[in-house]
Amino acid sequence: GIDSVEIVRHDVLLPYPGDISVDMTAPHRWHATLRDSEEDAVAFHAYGASGDVTAPVVFAGGGTPADFDWLAERGVDVRGRIVLLRYSVPYSYRGYKVFSAQQRGAAAVLMYSDPIDEGDAGGAPYPAGPRGPETRVQRGAVGFDFLAPGDPLTPGWASTPGARRLPRDAAEALPSIPSVPISARDAREILRALEGPPAPRPWRGALATSYRVGPGATVRVRVANNEAVRPIDRVIHLGDFCK
Repeated sequence: GIDSVEIVRHDVLLPYPGDISVDMTAPHRWHATLRDSEEDAVAFHAYGASGDVTAPVVFAGGGTPADFDWLAERGVDVRGRIVLLRYSVPYSYRGYKVFSAQQRGAAAVLMYSDPIDEGDAGGAPYPAGPRGPETRVQRGAVGFDFLAPGDPLTPGWASTPGARRLPRDAAEALPSIPSVPISARDAREILRALEGPPAPRPWRGALATSYRVGPGATVRVRVANNEAVRPIDRVIHLGDFCK
């Protein structure tokens, strides 16, 4: 019954999760699950860079410029290190957190949702209550679309079939460091292994740990995302919706 339909195709960079792992190598060995449940796909951040990084971990709160300044003022260096960040309330775009970490010289990012940000942190998890389980992972994109919106490889022009495309390392909207979302349960294991100064109170959440900023734990982050230019179709109804 639709009288006029147009299908417009664009070829865009559309990443899928590939081979992704997070493993603690010191002070003890431990492997992150990276799944809400056994049936779920591995968690990943779309547009995050692929890479293989082994480095000490530093906890940087919500990953704001002020949080990185706080660490620098106390002599905690994030350069060449893996930065553990919290999703923040009020909301701050995850891609800007990765951008801030990259600007400060971090080698990779791990990001988790703390139970304290879900309201009743001590209440029952879903389905018995409104709180998300500790295994929940918040997926999403981390592209720097605030620098160049749209397809990162065609900034400022249409991603039509055959269009000119930038190489990945020339696209300013794509991170140059790996980024992986992890669950609160996995974040707790890393936080428990951190040493160094106590984190400021606004950084601390509801996990059973002392919330120190590190270092003290060494982690290997390995990301091999499946990046390819793939077609997407937009279906446009050109008829009269009021008939």
